Amino acid sequence: MVGGRPGSPHRGPPRRSQRYGDRPRDRVSPYCGMSSGGRGGVALPDRSLSTRGPESDATRLRPSSAPEVTMAKRCDACRRYSHGDALERRGMRSYVLIPGLWAGAWIWQQIERQLRAAGHHTLAVTLSGLSPSDADRKNITLADHVDDVLSVLIEEGLNDVILVAHDYGGIVAGSVVDRAPERVAHTVYVEAFVAHDGKSMLDVFPDSLRAEELRLIDDNDGRLPPPPVAAISAGQDLSHRDAQWLLDRFVGHPCRSISDPVTLTRPPATHSATYVVCEKDHFTGSIDDDIGRLRDEPGWTFRTLKTGRWPMLSAPGELSELLLEVDRRVGAPSAGTAAFD
Repeated sequence: MVGGRPGSPHRGPPRRSQRYGDRPRDRVSPYCGMSSGGRGGVALPDRSLSTRGPESDATRLRPSSAPEVTMAKRCDACRRYSHGDALERRGMRSYVLIPGLWAGAWIWQQIERQLRAAGHHTLAVTLSGLSPSDADRKNITLADHVDDVLSVLIEEGLNDVILVAHDYGGIVAGSVVDRAPERVAHTVYVEAFVAHDGKSMLDVFPDSLRAEELRLIDDNDGRLPPPPVAAISAGQDLSHRDAQWLLDRFVGHPCRSISDPVTLTRPPATHSATYVVCEKDHFTGSIDDDIGRLRDEPGWTFRTLKTGRWPMLSAPGELSELLLEVDRRVGAPSAGTAAFD
């Protein structure tokens, strides 16, 4: 189902910040899992080392009546983390990591640990509706997920970031770059979908597979359910144990986020980006035409990893080194300066 082939994740080979209206704005923090009111004296968690830490929902708010992104208050621990890290972040690149279908920030744990060990600042985002505590997922839209990431960039005052997106996260990343190009120096698509104006993620599939996915969504109350263990691991360089670890943490994905069409003001060919092809995810040996055409664009670079569609688990060292190479290639960050026009 990812970037390079018209297969379904349920078949195996081959194959918001929420718009709240009148709802209360007391949501959990995307960093520590505390409520946005910051109640309680929680110690700052080590997100890079915890393997079963609290999962959380991005708490950023963009009311439908307002043209700009606004943010809920963060908990005290998160505020201390942001302020305490500000000086350390000067002169270093920030990586913002966006998960794909069914996943949260937790999927980037090993990558965050290695990037931080190399001296970089990282923020992994759990998109709205993809925390286990979220009961209402079916009304969450693609726009909500775009706002989640934009809010992190704005509230943290981040510019010249490297935006890293996996799977569905590529749709979100492309939309973020279109909305705030001055904040993104480069985008890395890790076996990810690429956003195209007027198209949804589901539009990449042939009619029969799209109908199958929509049927699964209808049968699961507006959520796309995770695939079974066999489909997660088959041919993907993952052990059954690793695949079960993923499945135990996956949640049903909000349907509107993958069925809503993308709105872009310029094509992805104009972006500065790296596409990471995970070789074992392509049973036919080829990638989708819309992605393949980007090889000819001067702003795009292609890299290949000899692993499956979950490289953050199956090849974390290789993926981390590739991300560090991207930083070296992009050059030193210059705060407040757009990376491209």
